[in-house]
Amino acid sequence: MLLRHLRARLLTVDVFDQALRTFRTIPLETHKEAPAVGEIVELARRYHLQAGDAIYFDLAHASGLPIATLDGGLRTAAKAHGVKLFAA
Repeated sequence: MLLRHLRARLLTVDVFDQALRTFRTIPLETHKEAPAVGEIVELARRYHLQAGDAIYFDLAHASGLPIATLDGGLRTAAKAHGVKLFAA
């Protein structure tokens, strides 16, 4: 999303760089279980998601963790599929 906004000139390079610095401070864990391609395709088709969003969605569902998104379609899919939404 940051790259998309930078390319569309919705962010300055300074704001983009600051966001990356902030992002790097977040302690992240990687998920070692890869979902089956068929499952991802089915989620993407059912909820009209991009492949990356479907993977993120599947990971949130499988782990029981909330999903953090501002995307309306992803929020609607989460509600329909029983995935919690992260509330700041």
